[in-house]
Amino acid sequence: QIQVAQEQADKMRSMKDNIEKNMKYVEEVNNQIKNVGKIKQIAKNQAVIFNRAYQIKAMFRGSKNLEVVLQAEQTTNAILKGTETNIEELTKVLNSGFFNMSDGDRLEQVNNYEKSTANTLENMNELELFLQQYNSARSIYTMK
Repeated sequence: QIQVAQEQADKMRSMKDNIEKNMKYVEEVNNQIKNVGKIKQIAKNQAVIFNRAYQIKAMFRGSKNLEVVLQAEQTTNAILKGTETNIEELTKVLNSGFFNMSDGDRLEQVNNYEKSTANTLENMNELELFLQQYNSARSIYTMK
């Protein structure tokens, strides 16, 4: 009976080891799925940023206030340059570094890019509001 108990204990340890390996694998798959979802959101945000930049430029291009036109162009160009840098960095993480990074490092990088694109979208909204207010103020000032 001792031998039977020992065999059962060995089987239980083996099953425990297999369950732990499977749990680790499921966790890795889950992290990859999170990364893919975040990357899709980053791509959507990037598209929105490009569209918003174009809309802001078009909106103020016809302004009689040269300062407003220049501010809209310069600021949206700077935002787009930052967005381009984010895309380049994200591409590096996904290409050569994707398999060399730990899941934690990769998830941290993807989270940083996601936050950056969300902040950029917020900045675009603030820029549009500022330019509208500034354009209105300059128009009123010019009328006096």
